[in-house]
Amino acid sequence: MGKKKKKRFSEKKTKTIEGEGFRNKKIKKLFTILPFVIFLVLALIYFAPFLSGSKMMYGSDWLLGGYVQRVWSANYILEHKEIPMWLPYLFSGSPTVAGFFGDLISPHTLLYLIFPVHIVRTYLYILYIFLAGIGLYLLLKEMKLGIFPSTVSAVCYMFSGSLISTTYAGHLARAISVALLPLMLLFMLKGVKRKRFFYFVFLAGIAALSFLGGHFQMTYYSMGLTTFFFIFLIFGERKTLKIKGTLKIVALFVMSVIILGMIVSISFLPVYNNLDSGARGQTKGYEYTTSWSMPTAELIDLFVPEFSGIKTNYWGSNYFKLHNEYFGILPLMLLMIGVFFCFRDKNVKFFFFIGVVAMLLALGKNTPLFQLAYYIVPGIKKFRAPSLIFFIMTFSVILIGAFGLNRILKKKEIKKIILACLLFIGAYSIFALIAVAGKEGVISFITSHFSYLGVSQNAAKLNAFTDNYPLFIKGIGRALIIVVLSIIPILIFLKLRMKAVFLVGGLLIVLLFDQWSIGKKYLISNPHPSEYYGKDEVVSFLNEQDKSIYRVFPLQYQRSNDGILILNDMQSLGGYHPNPLRRYQELIGAGESVMFTPINLVQFPKLINMLNGKFIIGFPLPLDTLQFDERTRISIRKWRIFYSRFKPVHAGVYSIYENRNCLDRAFFVEKFIVIEDKELLLRFLVNDTFNPLEAVLLEEKPDMPYPDTIIGGSTVSIVSYSANKIEIKVNAKNRGFLVLSENYYPRWKAYVDGKKEKVYRANYTLRAVPLNAGEHSVVFAYEDVSYSIGKTLCILGLIILLYSFVFQFFVRKEKTTDLPPHKSRSP
Repeated sequence: MGKKKKKRFSEKKTKTIEGEGFRNKKIKKLFTILPFVIFLVLALIYFAPFLSGSKMMYGSDWLLGGYVQRVWSANYILEHKEIPMWLPYLFSGSPTVAGFFGDLISPHTLLYLIFPVHIVRTYLYILYIFLAGIGLYLLLKEMKLGIFPSTVSAVCYMFSGSLISTTYAGHLARAISVALLPLMLLFMLKGVKRKRFFYFVFLAGIAALSFLGGHFQMTYYSMGLTTFFFIFLIFGERKTLKIKGTLKIVALFVMSVIILGMIVSISFLPVYNNLDSGARGQTKGYEYTTSWSMPTAELIDLFVPEFSGIKTNYWGSNYFKLHNEYFGILPLMLLMIGVFFCFRDKNVKFFFFIGVVAMLLALGKNTPLFQLAYYIVPGIKKFRAPSLIFFIMTFSVILIGAFGLNRILKKKEIKKIILACLLFIGAYSIFALIAVAGKEGVISFITSHFSYLGVSQNAAKLNAFTDNYPLFIKGIGRALIIVVLSIIPILIFLKLRMKAVFLVGGLLIVLLFDQWSIGKKYLISNPHPSEYYGKDEVVSFLNEQDKSIYRVFPLQYQRSNDGILILNDMQSLGGYHPNPLRRYQELIGAGESVMFTPINLVQFPKLINMLNGKFIIGFPLPLDTLQFDERTRISIRKWRIFYSRFKPVHAGVYSIYENRNCLDRAFFVEKFIVIEDKELLLRFLVNDTFNPLEAVLLEEKPDMPYPDTIIGGSTVSIVSYSANKIEIKVNAKNRGFLVLSENYYPRWKAYVDGKKEKVYRANYTLRAVPLNAGEHSVVFAYEDVSYSIGKTLCILGLIILLYSFVFQFFVRKEKTTDLPPHKSRSP
């Protein structure tokens, strides 16, 4: 009898120690608030070097126009009191909202209007990483897991590679999509359990924020998981819900999807209408969709993140890799325990299945499952980079790991758990022994297995592999240390007396050391924007030239992609845009690429004239070529022939040439030629006999008779020019066409003397408006009906969201007030 009492007392004491219950109210209150404090403090510590704004966080795509585009957008909004719908500075003009132009239509833009952009970016990272921790913590608590497992797993997710390594590429949008996934699942779970509409509305709000501020493709995956989670919950609650309850929950979910659609329609509708015009968005076939699949061998990176090489040491089969999927050693061990000892739990089963499917889909072309998804799942054909879905596997592993840690804290099946831990460290040790002792054999196996390493074009990959192997060995050593440091406190807790709080504290320290030692390699500092974007010789020279509207051709200008020209109000034939117009890319010879590859501009310089390219930026050519080999001398001679067409006006680190044959941004042409086949039109356009000042090439017959005689002498002047509106005065001596050297886009409308006139696609990618003889005022205005409809729907959706939030706040306040004092709700 005494033993039974002692056992019951021990179990009760253990439960209190584990954090499942707290006898002291002050301690309970502390542990209720403490996790949120931990999440915020850790996020602030991680980004501490950038909090003051004295330097800027590095990000390859962030510096590739990301920073400048947000600065320009904010300045435009402040000056014109409207959203810029068109970016005239790159690629002869491209849509913004319709062209995946960052987070322009999101709450972030409000912050850019008030605070320095580079500082906002830092604090947005902190905010969303903090929200990632809060979301997973509350989700696990809703799943009835304790404070300790929920806290450890939340911290693990906050600093997992799928989230924290996005800093190096500057992919805040991807980080946002990863961070908001737990909150989406949380509100879905609460909505189904409590059958309350406002939870579904909050789900719509979080998903909308993810769509508008995050990564469209990854948010699409998140919504897919959320939908499957909804089906899983409905199926699990089918007995208690019955038919009536099920129909109610389904109706609430459908309504949340409708509200989500209303909010995101402000961006989605313009983007959808742009699919046929943009270089990205159209279906390009299976090979394109499966490009940037995750190589199967890179799953080893989950155990040793140095295996395939970090950053410049990357030797995998993809062109490059600017992130990692590593989430730590401890989660893998907890995953094993969670699967082995908690698989009966329905949540563990569901997310185990989801994790496996996500992993297989991330492998893309390396597994037949993706080919099945390619033909069945709607929207998959529009995307590429299947590896982006891997964050769902990361989430699943960490969530199941929380169940594993919860099992450890309950001290059940201690011997089996200890055996599992020993097997885990044993497997790691065997792997390490093979990699170190059998170094030559492993190297030989890898180089023969990965055939691309033996291709001469991939010599850099082979060098990266051989240079990386010593780092791989060090990584194995580091991983072994992490394994040992993770297992020791668990064994002490299971076999000896140790409070759960000390075990969790120790595991958190080991986890953070493990994750941060890898994650910090992707957190690089960059000079302050005022220093990084300081004027160079090119900008300083061009700023002193005429103030007319023209474009530069950054043929060999290494800074054309970082946006320095935009900051100095200079328009360019090139630069970097995530989704330029397809017709323009075809004209310059870039094909379906989104990069600036101006093959045709070099081969057919007359196109530079037509596109208003007034200054060409290149490298200076050496006078003495005897020091070079024959191939290099031939190349130099070709460049001399090319540059001989232009007048040298500056020599320095760069040579700047003036194009005296540059056509004005807008000009008048009396003749027209109709060529309906665009391939024939392009060939005719580059023909030496064609002069864009004498005739305009159209792809459809205009509602205007062919001119009887050519008079000449018409004048054109640009009165005002902005992103959304261009006003031009024309004195036409004869009927003909006003040609504007701006990319044709269906959303640009023309008004001649206040009357709407048809805009024709001219010279393959430009705009033309027919005019009769006489003086005219021509206004080009960007008008997007889909954006206007989307804006109205978005406002209505936000009103519903705000109303639900306010209503819920007052309802909760009223309920709390009505409770007797001794039954007031605990925090």
